[in-house]
Amino acid sequence: MIRLSIIGISLLSLFGCNKTPDVESEPELQRLSYQSKTQNTERDYFVYLPKGYATDKEKKWPVILFLHGNAERGNGKDDLDYVLKFGPLY
Repeated sequence: MIRLSIIGISLLSLFGCNKTPDVESEPELQRLSYQSKTQNTERDYFVYLPKGYATDKEKKWPVILFLHGNAERGNGKDDLDYVLKFGPLY
């Protein structure tokens, strides 16, 4: 009986008694828009949020800014998908 109690206490401490499991958020690639003040046109950009970003508010996340080359330039709308082919998420 003592052995079963020790095993039960060990399992409770290992898995937690009433604790809900921590679930990390899934990675997201968001395409967002802004209004260009210099050309008065709508442009888009991508924001990649890594796994766990939405659920881990205390972590300090790094930022990567991708400055594309001549092959990825365009009007900020139609040609933006080129950065998915040649950019850092490739």
